[in-house]
Amino acid sequence: MTLPDASTPPVAPATASPRSGRGAILRRVLLVAGLALLAWLVRRIGAGEILALAGRLGWALPAVVAVFAAHQLVRAVALHACIVGPVKPRYRDVLLVRLSGEGLQSLTAGGAAVGEPFKAWLLTERGLSGPAGLAATLAEFLAYKFVSALTMVAALAYLLAVVALPPALLVGARVMLVVGALFLATAAVVIPRRIYLIGAVVSGLTGLPLVRRWPYDPAWTRRMEDLLFGVLRERPRRFGAVIALEAVAHVLIVVELWWLLARFALPSPLFHAWLIDGATKPMGGIFFFVPGQVGTNEAVLAAVFSALGLPAAAGVIVALVRRLRSAMVAAAGLAGLWWIERAAMRVRQP
Repeated sequence: MTLPDASTPPVAPATASPRSGRGAILRRVLLVAGLALLAWLVRRIGAGEILALAGRLGWALPAVVAVFAAHQLVRAVALHACIVGPVKPRYRDVLLVRLSGEGLQSLTAGGAAVGEPFKAWLLTERGLSGPAGLAATLAEFLAYKFVSALTMVAALAYLLAVVALPPALLVGARVMLVVGALFLATAAVVIPRRIYLIGAVVSGLTGLPLVRRWPYDPAWTRRMEDLLFGVLRERPRRFGAVIALEAVAHVLIVVELWWLLARFALPSPLFHAWLIDGATKPMGGIFFFVPGQVGTNEAVLAAVFSALGLPAAAGVIVALVRRLRSAMVAAAGLAGLWWIERAAMRVRQP
């Protein structure tokens, strides 16, 4: 731990800035709004119908948790493969880093903007440099988003062409189809041409009045982007392996959804599970400001299920089951990380 020198003015811990206070109030308001949306959704669909479908789950939850745990295991392998440099943490540590970041991400309103930097920081605690930790985290995150964007664009294109979507879903599907295509097109230009986009964006942001006071080291960012390109561009075999792992992770999520639909005794082939998963992938990014996306995930899944001729109640249950299994797996990761940190502290003690 680095201690402040004598020239650093002391900061009163009891003093909270008005901005942080307003942010906490806003998060509470958004959480209450999400809960109100969920309550309205349950009332509109009918609690009896939701409970009747939930009763068909039986022993499905342990299987869902196992499939999602396998999903996280595969993504941890991908993250481990994205680490470039002489320091290579153990896979067990990388897995716990990933689960801990996912747990924090699910508990805060910042989403990936909080969870991914937290993973990078945990990697630095395991011997990586700051640029290497952030580059590995971003490489795995971007590889997953590449596969997500491809799936999303294909699923939304099919829905727009074949399914009669309600107005709200129709507008959202069109917007996200364009966003996904632009994301993939940008990556197709930036990565092969080695364009330092992150550094350019951050340098531009530092000129803004509110950001100008933040410390920024262009050399640090350039080093991080060099390591990032080392995975995404300079090592095509490694990048191909990472993409393949992310594709497997996506397939596991589709299998999880298909298993839930089968437990509901709904006439839904594997294609429907893929379609629903692909069409709802943008939910976390769109509603990142809602803590845990409470209410929003349930509403979007219910709307997509209804558009496909499936019970809206099934969409609500799927969202709730996913929320529960994510919390269980993340809790296991946080507990494992705490155990490892505690063991390390005991070793360091004289």
